[in-house]
Amino acid sequence: MRNFIRGCIYIFEDDKYIRYFDRYEKWSKAEKRKYSWLTMASVVAVFLLFYLGLTN
Repeated sequence: MRNFIRGCIYIFEDDKYIRYFDRYEKWSKAEKRKYSWLTMASVVAVFLLFYLGLTN
C-alpha cells in the first residue's frame, strides 16, 4: 500500500501523467490501429494459453 501511495505522488506531481498521455495522443491512425491489433492478439493468446493449460 505504501508503494502505491508513493507511485501516485510521483505520477501526479508536476503533471507527469499529462505528458505521458500527450505522447500517445499524437500517434497516427496507423499506429493506433497497429497497437490495437497487438493488444487484441496478446489478450487472445493469453486466453488460448490458459485454455490449452486446462486441457492438458
